[in-house]
Amino acid sequence: MNDTDEAIEKFVGNTRADFDEERLSDSKRAVDKFFEELPLQTGLGNDRILFVLDGMRPQLYDPGTGMKANGSYFDLMRKYFMEVAVKKGYEVIDMQPAFIEKHDSEGMRFEFPTDGHWNEIGHNLVAEKIKASAVYSKFLRH
Repeated sequence: MNDTDEAIEKFVGNTRADFDEERLSDSKRAVDKFFEELPLQTGLGNDRILFVLDGMRPQLYDPGTGMKANGSYFDLMRKYFMEVAVKKGYEVIDMQPAFIEKHDSEGMRFEFPTDGHWNEIGHNLVAEKIKASAVYSKFLRH
């Protein structure tokens, strides 16, 4: 196993893949507090806020590696964040399925070779998804 393969197994979403119950519990409390404070701090209704969640890159490019990322800290926290957001009436765009579909059909990657930030392809795909969102449509009507 080379250093890159080892990093892909140890890290998902630029954070350690492993976790203990304390880390998971603390993180869930932070998400809960975030959603408690969000309307108070922004003064916005849930129909005016859109969340875009990144996929599990680079794991999503390979089905085998992607399966290994399932159950990681990043995976569990993505799912928890989405679950809470939807339950509270926020719109959420999960980029994981869109990234996988585009990568599988066109072989595209969504980050720069030298860092994990979205490249032009990633940003364009995210922009397409945002344009198709209910929150964006609402802004166009005003």
